[in-house]
Amino acid sequence: MEKSNNKIFEQDSSGLFSSELYYYRASIAYSGKEFYGFQVQENQRSVQQEIENVLLQINKKKKNQTDINSFVEKELFRIRYAGRTDRGVHAIENVISFALKKNFEPDKLEKIFNNILCPSIRLYNCKRADKSFNPRYAAIERVYLYLIYSGEKLKPFLKDLSFFYKDKIDIFKLNEALSIFQGEHDFSLFTTSLEKRNPIRKIYFAKAYNNDDFNHILISGKSFLHKQVRFIIGCCFSYLKGKISLNDIEAYLKPAARNKFKLEFSRNIEVFPPEGLYLYKVIFPDDKNEDIYSFSFQKSLF
Repeated sequence: MEKSNNKIFEQDSSGLFSSELYYYRASIAYSGKEFYGFQVQENQRSVQQEIENVLLQINKKKKNQTDINSFVEKELFRIRYAGRTDRGVHAIENVISFALKKNFEPDKLEKIFNNILCPSIRLYNCKRADKSFNPRYAAIERVYLYLIYSGEKLKPFLKDLSFFYKDKIDIFKLNEALSIFQGEHDFSLFTTSLEKRNPIRKIYFAKAYNNDDFNHILISGKSFLHKQVRFIIGCCFSYLKGKISLNDIEAYLKPAARNKFKLEFSRNIEVFPPEGLYLYKVIFPDDKNEDIYSFSFQKSLF
């Protein structure tokens, strides 16, 4: 018996090595405008379903062809993922892991996936992985990007890839508001009624930048509540419009704020639309110490 970094190989009678499963991880980028979100939705097109359809082709499996209750069969048509983006939200980098029956070189596997996947999804940075690797739990930080176009006229090809904001944006004031969100807070107000998880979340970084007609906001944390990032940005822009004060933002983040300020919050704060939001980077403990908060339009979007 011989061990690999992502599989235990068993020698058969022919002297060749064979195995049941080989494990991989990869980054994916996608345009969210064509999908009903990342996660599989009944009778709706999703990013996850598109990728798992390719996985089934590579593994030459059909879900109704075999008993899928066993661990092995489940591994052959399911992916694990770092983030579940909402309908219309994009990704420059989400991270997935999956298993295959056949041993492929990662660069060849990238080509196979991208030849079959629709053009709105690309797979890159494919690597071998340990069987236990699950990007959802292994990730230590997720960085989101919100892209805003504030030129005089919105270019047609940017319509579904950025948010058009016609008024001038005061970056200094925007960063004043964003700075309040850094640290650990109760985000009960900054999510939807669908969210049942603990509302206490920690924001590692939140800052806005200007680049000619574009403005972008980076917000990072280990994990986020449903629509949390879009509520944060909506809150900051309510401050820019003079609807609320910095003191109001601080009050909205206090424990029990949901009971005290729910009606006031719903009147003054709008959740920003999904088309400007991107899952930008997913960080793992073994990542190199790069500047994770740097952003280049040329490298990231084109």
